[in-house]
Amino acid sequence: MEEDEIVIISNRVCGDEAEKLLGCSLCPQICARAVVVDCCYAQACRFCANRKVNKEKKCWECSTSKTPDDLVNDEVLREAIKMYKDDSSISEDLSTKIKERRKKKTSQLTKPAKKSARVPILA
Repeated sequence: MEEDEIVIISNRVCGDEAEKLLGCSLCPQICARAVVVDCCYAQACRFCANRKVNKEKKCWECSTSKTPDDLVNDEVLREAIKMYKDDSSISEDLSTKIKERRKKKTSQLTKPAKKSARVPILA
């Protein structure tokens, strides 16, 4: 089996595919105390996300204005990480939930910006 190969055994996802699903978008690790932002569903470690949002006052993926209070515990991702640490794999069901959220994120990031109403300038 090659190192990059995706393996699904008995409805379980393991290997590189599992690690990609569980990874922090700010550091190269599996998320520690995973959080997500509601603007674009970006996931990260609580520490990484807090540090980034405190410093930049915006989402690290889509630049929407954010505060640390906007970070939400990602219980689905936390459950998947616990499962991965216990079994070196995650259930296909949890994998699907995470992938579906990523699809929402991608579609949200690619939506065209809303056109603002033009206000006539009076001279």
